[in-house]
Amino acid sequence: MGLSSGLFDHALITYTNLAYTVFLVSGYLYLFEWLRTKDRSALIISAIMVALSTWSRSAEPFWLVPLFVATVVSLARRDWKSVVFYPAVILLIRQPWQMFEKSHAKSQANLVSTASDTIQKAAQRIDFSTLPSVLQYYWENVIAPNGLLYSIFIFVAAIILLRLYKHRAHGRDLTILTLILLNIFGTFAGIYYFSVFYTAWRDIGGSAQRMSLFFGPLIIYFTAVATYQIFGTRPAKSRK
Repeated sequence: MGLSSGLFDHALITYTNLAYTVFLVSGYLYLFEWLRTKDRSALIISAIMVALSTWSRSAEPFWLVPLFVATVVSLARRDWKSVVFYPAVILLIRQPWQMFEKSHAKSQANLVSTASDTIQKAAQRIDFSTLPSVLQYYWENVIAPNGLLYSIFIFVAAIILLRLYKHRAHGRDLTILTLILLNIFGTFAGIYYFSVFYTAWRDIGGSAQRMSLFFGPLIIYFTAVATYQIFGTRPAKSRK
């Protein structure tokens, strides 16, 4: 919390973002554990935590990122059981709450039922001339409040990518980095979506900060793991 001021601030108020962050980050960490050990119990716990995050905040689509990563990795490993288990556990927990919400909120049901229509309208209204404004907004409301944390992240990520070029990068580090980058891109895409449909999108800076609260713990975890891989491991010296 000391490195992520936004997370500390929101621990003191009654928004659901803190609970959402705890569930979602826990799901990510157990997913990383499964990537390291191939222990399916860790994968199932990850699915439970990710699914519970949607009970805290159902509007954010970030639960799709670990689902995508787990599916791709499971297919690459030819682990067909995990391909089935992970989405099945998430949907078994998530869907009852979604059904409850739909029964009590017609506006949300309509939003879900017209998702394809919304995407089509967004495609028709894309205006790339607004990208500089969105980038500035993203910098001011997501990056700048945690500038030190993101500076460390960029530095470590650059080292990992350099090691990848030299064929020395650790696969788990690259997976975690990819997952964080997918979330960062998803957040930017969501802000751009709001800029297309809502004229007052610049006035919701606090919402953007809350939406990206879980970045802090993920970046700290990635930095710790990657730093250990870079500096903490050395090949054993041969004894004469």
